[in-house]
Amino acid sequence: MPASESLPTIRDLLTASADGVVGTRDGQADVRRGSVYDHFAGSGAILFTREAARDRDLFRAVYLDTAEGDDLKTLVKLRFGVDRILASAGRGTALLTRQAAVAGAGTIWQGTRILVFASAASPAPRSYAVSSDVPVDASTTALTVPIRAADAGPGTAVNLSGPAVARVDDALWDTTWKVVAIQCTDGTWLEAAADLRSRARATQLAVRKGYAQAITDACVAQGAAHIALFDSNFTAADAGLNHCYVAEEGFTTSRRLTRACTIALESYRACGADLQVLGMQRASVDVSATVTLRDDPGRLPSVDVALRDALVATFEPTRYEYDLDELAGVLSGASGDVQDVAFDKPSAPAPILVGGQMPPVLTRYELGVAALRYVGPS
Repeated sequence: MPASESLPTIRDLLTASADGVVGTRDGQADVRRGSVYDHFAGSGAILFTREAARDRDLFRAVYLDTAEGDDLKTLVKLRFGVDRILASAGRGTALLTRQAAVAGAGTIWQGTRILVFASAASPAPRSYAVSSDVPVDASTTALTVPIRAADAGPGTAVNLSGPAVARVDDALWDTTWKVVAIQCTDGTWLEAAADLRSRARATQLAVRKGYAQAITDACVAQGAAHIALFDSNFTAADAGLNHCYVAEEGFTTSRRLTRACTIALESYRACGADLQVLGMQRASVDVSATVTLRDDPGRLPSVDVALRDALVATFEPTRYEYDLDELAGVLSGASGDVQDVAFDKPSAPAPILVGGQMPPVLTRYELGVAALRYVGPS
């Protein structure tokens, strides 16, 4: 690893040289700064400081945490196969037209500027340039030219059309050319060294066997559209058994899929860690509840839409379990007028773990019929 101590300075090396002269050759030698001994020691001090800096930089260049610039870019590419995001200008196209081809043939030269006028979305005008020479035939009255943003980095995206959105800002052989449409993507900034290191490590972790991403990718390659992983907590109930639930579109699982994933995961699960591949199914959850409001429902604004939207949003993500207290909290949080919620359906929660054991088939719950009855306080 590169040393963390500061490099020796020229003053440090001159002092060491002077101490060596006094200690080994002449105890009365004149070793003050500027003395004749400094003529010899000074040259050596300059060379040694350069050598120390070079050695430090060479060590830093081969370690991920200390490499910078091109050294870091090359290191990450060779070691992780990750390309650094470089500073770049946005690119796109512009559509130019002219009413007639009176001026004949010509060339729209690379670097020809196109100015996009200021607008409400972009308070300041922005400049773009033609990115390559475009020859124009004598009969051409409309053509598309490649462009790039004048400046690198984000903030240059544009997608406009119309006769008054931009103009050619440099002289052409035919002054009747007009810009009628222009589109350009955003550019990018140079990726910070810390962000590049983090992304490289995350990429390496994602493909490492035994980790969730690698296992998920292996199942997707076998045709799985939905994957749910549950690692063991090594209780007496699960005995260290990990579970991987897989399903095709629609949350149905065929025997072919479970077999294919089981075989594929032999090359991706951690050696010695038991992993069971099981299927999924769908189930609809009907909700029937009595909602107690803070006042008579006829005296309050209707909360029905807000409560139903809250239930839909709760079941919108993939849910493999639900709890009645959670559903009551969702309804209470949707409106301040709700005081209490009593459920008729469902009558009990649906946890994933039943007696400490994972289910043989994982259920994906969806919201079915929602029947909400509103009453005032008793």
